[in-house]
Amino acid sequence: MIGFYRSAFLGDNVIAIRALYTLRKLYDCPIVIYTNAQGMQIFSRLNDGFDKTRGFICIDTETMSKQELLAHINAKQFDYFILTQPNRWRCKLLSASNAKCIISFATAANLLNPRIHKVFFSRAFSAIPYHKALLKLVRKIDPTRYDRAEIAYSHFSYPIDECAKARVLSALDNALAKASNLITMGDMPPQARVQAQDFARITTPIICLNPFVKSTRINLPLESYIAVAQELATHYPQMLIVLLHYKGAPTITLQSPMPNLLVFSNDDNLAHIIELLRLSCLLISPSTGTIHLADMLRINTIGIYNRKDSRLWLGESMQKEHLLLLEKPLEQMSKYEIATATQDLLALVKSLLPLPQKPQISPVKRVND
Repeated sequence: MIGFYRSAFLGDNVIAIRALYTLRKLYDCPIVIYTNAQGMQIFSRLNDGFDKTRGFICIDTETMSKQELLAHINAKQFDYFILTQPNRWRCKLLSASNAKCIISFATAANLLNPRIHKVFFSRAFSAIPYHKALLKLVRKIDPTRYDRAEIAYSHFSYPIDECAKARVLSALDNALAKASNLITMGDMPPQARVQAQDFARITTPIICLNPFVKSTRINLPLESYIAVAQELATHYPQMLIVLLHYKGAPTITLQSPMPNLLVFSNDDNLAHIIELLRLSCLLISPSTGTIHLADMLRINTIGIYNRKDSRLWLGESMQKEHLLLLEKPLEQMSKYEIATATQDLLALVKSLLPLPQKPQISPVKRVND
């Protein structure tokens, strides 16, 4: 039995999927994932891709005390336990457990701890991105077996949530039909939970913009995203431009509403964002969970990064030439620097898009219309 600890921000959880997929392909044994509420949403869907008897067991640690967590780990009697976040208290807790082999990154908290088998990785100096560093932890279990295996991650496809997909399609259809610029997923009525096949697949290209991030200050202001969205909606009337929003984030106010410009305000269900991204052809976002979701789905992205993050948090499907690199955090940028970066972003987006066409968008049509 293998234990895997990953309880972090959304993006940090998402980039662990490749390591988990590799574990599942290598070892035909129970794998228990210790995570948080967002991780429960992301990792539990992975079971759809495997036989029910070989699925992942997801444990929400947010409501557990340290004593309860230790008791749970001891009850499982793990042969191997991969600790991806080796801070002091987690290293101490795992060292006190009965796990036979504990694997983690080398840190000051565990460097002299003989119970922990260490993998060396430096966020400041290592040349590989973080999702590949997590694979080094997997390899540590059995390097020979890992090196001989031919695991094609390109075969991985994150399972579709048909219910969430249907709700997103219904929300888009209703907004376009009623010429509404705001979609609030938390207000969707229960009857919106219909089968996705009741709707024709959207053929209108969708571009999503995510203005919000908590984990870094490398970003542009909300006003820049709105300006880019409005410019794209004007020049590409055949495309649907969607600004992403979540409850509690600053309000997005559109000065010049257009029929092909929407604000998609999500509730706590991450599947709505995932299925919207799956329908999209491009996401523009800072380095945060949303861009890692798009990368997982192999959706084209334009990332707003700094040079360090362009190495550490570059996703498997991301391209470095599609990054807007900022030299300063937002609070240190002048108005001129923000304006210049906004124009650079717009130019980068336009360089990836086809020439504007005349056809206008129309509501999504039901198959039986």
